[in-house]
Amino acid sequence: MMGLLILAGFVCFWLFCALSLASYSDEQEERMLADLKDEEKKVKQ
Repeated sequence: MMGLLILAGFVCFWLFCALSLASYSDEQEERMLADLKDEEKKVKQ
């Protein structure tokens, strides 16, 4: 019973980490895309 509880806690923790990492990388991608667009504007001017 105790092992099952620990396993469930571990799975929840892993899911939380995976979700927070995914949202973090999405934010980074958006920032990189915005930077690229700014660079393109500078080059065109």
